[in-house]
Amino acid sequence: MIPPGAGTRGEQLRDPREAIAQLRQQITLRWPGRVYQSDSRGLSVLSISPELTVWCNGREFLWHERGRRVAHPASDPVTAAVRLMARLSQLQRAQQQRAQQSPAPQQPPAPQQPSPQQPAAPQQPTAPQQQTPQEQTPQQRQPPPSPPPPSPPPPPRPGAGGDAPGSGTEPGGA
Repeated sequence: MIPPGAGTRGEQLRDPREAIAQLRQQITLRWPGRVYQSDSRGLSVLSISPELTVWCNGREFLWHERGRRVAHPASDPVTAAVRLMARLSQLQRAQQQRAQQSPAPQQPPAPQQPSPQQPAAPQQPTAPQQQTPQEQTPQQRQPPPSPPPPSPPPPPRPGAGGDAPGSGTEPGGA
C-alpha cells in the first residue's frame, strides 16, 4: 500500500491506466461496491457509483461535486481515494435523506359501491389485451397458420385444343 500523500513520480505526466489502477486499489480497500475501470489512449475512467465517476488524464484525477469540477494530482492516489470516500459518504447520506422524505406511494382510491337509491352504472366490457410473443407462455404461443394447399389444375375444356381426345389434333380425326 502506498502511504498517504506519497507521490510516485512527482507532478510528471503518468500513465493514466497506472494512476487509475492505483486509485481503484485504494478505493476497493474501503468501498464494498463494484468499481469499473475503462482505459483508452491518454484517458482512464473509474466508475465508482452511478453518481460518481473519476477520470484521469495522467496529470490529475477529475470528478464532479455539486456541479463543480474537482481536480486532484494523479501522483497521489491515496489522498484522492480518501477524498472520494468522503464524497461517497455524502452521496449515501443524501440518498437516505431523500428516501426518508419521499412520501409513501399513494394507493388508488377504492371503487365506490353504488348506494341503494342509485342504480349501478353498466360496466363496459373490455377487450382482452393482446400479448406480444415474448409475453406469452409456451402454451399460449401458437404456430402461424399454414398456407392453404395448392389447388389442383382445372380439367381441360373439351374442344379447346391440345392433346385431349376429340380435340381435332389427332391424325385421322374429323
